[in-house]
Amino acid sequence: MEDKNVFTVDSYGDECIEKTTISYKWIIENLEENSEDFRLKRKDSKVLKITYEDISKGKGTASNIMKLVVFFDDVNSDPYEVILKIPIFKNSELLNELGVKDIEKYDDDMVSNTLVRCHSQEHLFYREISKEIKNIKVPKYFGGSDAILSKKSGVIIMDYVNPNKGGIIDLNYPFNIYQAKSVIEEILKLQVFSFTNGKHWRNKLQNKRTIGLATILQNIVKIHWEVCKEFIPKTILIEIEEDVVNMVSNFSEISLYNVYHLPESHGENSVICHGDMWVNNILFHKDTEGRFTNDVIAIVDWQIIYEGSIGADLARNLAINCSSETRREIEINYLPQYFNRLKEEVLKKNEPFNITYETFRRHYDFCYIESIFYLIVTIGYKLSQLDMSKENDSIWETRKFLLSSRIYFGIKDAVERVKILKPEWLIKKD
Repeated sequence: MEDKNVFTVDSYGDECIEKTTISYKWIIENLEENSEDFRLKRKDSKVLKITYEDISKGKGTASNIMKLVVFFDDVNSDPYEVILKIPIFKNSELLNELGVKDIEKYDDDMVSNTLVRCHSQEHLFYREISKEIKNIKVPKYFGGSDAILSKKSGVIIMDYVNPNKGGIIDLNYPFNIYQAKSVIEEILKLQVFSFTNGKHWRNKLQNKRTIGLATILQNIVKIHWEVCKEFIPKTILIEIEEDVVNMVSNFSEISLYNVYHLPESHGENSVICHGDMWVNNILFHKDTEGRFTNDVIAIVDWQIIYEGSIGADLARNLAINCSSETRREIEINYLPQYFNRLKEEVLKKNEPFNITYETFRRHYDFCYIESIFYLIVTIGYKLSQLDMSKENDSIWETRKFLLSSRIYFGIKDAVERVKILKPEWLIKKD
């Protein structure tokens, strides 16, 4: 592709996405090389203009998600839409988005360097790892670039999902059992890959949380617990508040234990973990009437990908995305089936599988305990974004109770597991 054939005005290609080093020319070159749909739409026409907008505001993301539209000079050519995922390195923006106050007390370099590594890991996943995992549902990748702090913007170019055809299910509507199982099918593909053809990738995915990052996360949990407390009915809040406060005081230890000290969370019995399997990172198909189906389009946001526990992604999906009833039903009736399927698929490929169901379930329970903190963050973040003047009082009363019940039963189940596995986590740390 010669440059002179691309833009109606040659110099237009030198323009960049605002506040980045990502040029229009670079974007178009990647699309021309990697997107058949782009080539079919462009044909012999030239790029007339490019527009973009950030569609990630209010979604708690560590990146700017840009919807970019390419217009052609041929009026018969439809515009081409694509997503640019650009990591945020302005820490005040990121921490503000997550509700964090007193931003100046956090180590700016630590946060920035963590985000650079996260982007690099995610780019590695889309560029190489995802192509090796049979039938896993992730967005199409059209190119990308690693970031160099203060010098070069990182970016991943990926498929745009038309909102008429699919999207994210609102947190107000927990996954039904079939949707939850549809997500678990994608986790199964990732875990089978981890034990078989992809086991060589595990030791390359070592960008794991640190004490500094765990401390930031702990403060985010505290902030959103205060939000949740305002909405939880006092009659049930009194039953769980002390346990929540005590467990939150141990959050850093809980979080780091699951990553570094839980046996089988590294080495031959570890798996590749997505690491953030919550509702905003899972896209479902819609039918012709615009209703969500039970079928996953794609799992997105792989920036936390790491080698970890077999229970991590399962617990996050069930703890955050499901009602307590659905979660419990899957835990009791479906997790044993999942374990047997995983074992069967691994052995079928003549690879060892040395985990018992008891070990598998213990890992799940440890990871569930940690995941319940992220349920608090997720609901707290959702509530903090609400404009109460637009909420119908009758609907809100019911919705508030349902969200509260998810926290209540989630905490009660977590506490019972802590009592068995690590009762010291119920003792408040100063």
